[in-house]
Amino acid sequence: MSVVLGRLPSMSDVATLISSSTAVIATAVSLYLLRQGQLDRRELRFEREREQAASVSAWADWHAPEHATFAKPRLPAVFVSNSSSSVAYDVFVDYRTPVDGALVRQSIGPVPPGEVRLMSIDYDGALDRDWEPAALFPRVFFRDAAGKRWIRDALGRLKVDDEWGDDDFFRSGGVVLPSNRN
Repeated sequence: MSVVLGRLPSMSDVATLISSSTAVIATAVSLYLLRQGQLDRRELRFEREREQAASVSAWADWHAPEHATFAKPRLPAVFVSNSSSSVAYDVFVDYRTPVDGALVRQSIGPVPPGEVRLMSIDYDGALDRDWEPAALFPRVFFRDAAGKRWIRDALGRLKVDDEWGDDDFFRSGGVVLPSNRN
């Protein structure tokens, strides 16, 4: 295709330009759709990996144990629920103690499908009148059936635990307590 000034392009030149442009646009659209498909598959794979972990939750609340006393009619507790169809393994909880706010870690073992595990937290001393179990700031750590490790933080956010065994727990002065399997 040669263009001479003052001369109009021939019909074959126009046809060549249109078909070349169409090929470039079709290639660009195909590459865009291929990339979108890859992103969608990656997102679906992550959602499948996350499915069991999303069914494991934890929260802090009051609990009235069988051995309640007049001085302590109820205790703060951390509840861990597994509403998935698979066991949550190696479950442990980091929390702040009620009286002095010290950071502690306590194992509650595996949580079977459809069960809620309760970890009562006894304490010595008196709690402030306004104190609520949310001040425990519990974080639950667990391993799903596929072996992937997860954390659900005190705000309920779920994330992959990339720092397993290398988190800031000990650098923050944390203390590991004996297992609490109620």
